[in-house]
Amino acid sequence: MKETDETVAEESNEELSTLKESLRQALDSGNMQRAGEIKEEMLPHLEAVKDKIMLPPERAKEIMGEDFFGQEALEKTFGTTLEKADIPRIPFTEKELERAKAYDCYLILRTGQLPTGEKLTMRNMGMMLGEKWEKNNFGRVLYDKNRDEDTKADYFLSETPRPGWALFRKSPLIDTKGVNYVQQTGRILEFLKEDLYRGMPPPDDLLQADEEYNAKIWQILRGGTMDIEKATELKANQKYRQTPVEFLYDEAVFMSNKLGDKIYLGKSVLTNRYRVDDSGVRRMVEVSSPSGTGMRIKSDSTGYYNNSDLGASFTIVK
Repeated sequence: MKETDETVAEESNEELSTLKESLRQALDSGNMQRAGEIKEEMLPHLEAVKDKIMLPPERAKEIMGEDFFGQEALEKTFGTTLEKADIPRIPFTEKELERAKAYDCYLILRTGQLPTGEKLTMRNMGMMLGEKWEKNNFGRVLYDKNRDEDTKADYFLSETPRPGWALFRKSPLIDTKGVNYVQQTGRILEFLKEDLYRGMPPPDDLLQADEEYNAKIWQILRGGTMDIEKATELKANQKYRQTPVEFLYDEAVFMSNKLGDKIYLGKSVLTNRYRVDDSGVRRMVEVSSPSGTGMRIKSDSTGYYNNSDLGASFTIVK
């Protein structure tokens, strides 16, 4: 008699439990080669049970409470309406979400398109939300004196948020204040491994990002200067830092659903983008939380912070 899908899922789930224990033992012993092999063995079983593992948005909302920004939040912010069938299931486990909430994170649904079909760029967000924000006394979306080199850059004119569900921490990690960009990256990785994923098998992306970081950190900081291109392009920064447009998107959704409250009120963060100035020097792109005069974009950072109030947060996109 042919096995039902339910039977296959149950058997795969049992096999996954065995493989997870083997993975934990391999990681505890430092046998990364064996850990990689076990993860490959897990893939077909994960495929069989993915609908059971991936949460529906309703369950995620129960876990995250007021820290959940899904379809309703997008509609209130941008007028975006998604059919229920078009809303992806949550790619995080219940345990991941419970841990994320305990560590001051939000869960947000990001999209790269406006209801009109236009790309959801920084420029288009500013144009679309400007009148609405002023009417609600939120202030300006974008600072009107941002420099031409920033407002003509790809990260302003053409980049859109990575679509899908994302976690992001709503406050900087304490030990990222007053240190340079690369040191911040190391502390983000350390937090993810030792706190957020404590007692859980860390994602492959995290292990790969950590391995690359440890292999390249001294090349990036050689000679007392920072190679900004290599620093921003580290897997850890591309994966776990917001892009400029994601920073504005997350702030816009939060403000629109929290009566004008801001996530990083009065704070600036370095993103994972850089700009080459007229003299050929690379500068990191820094963005600040929208205040009454709007979000400021500054691409003149060398990656070194002298202000102890500035720190780094993280985002996780799956």
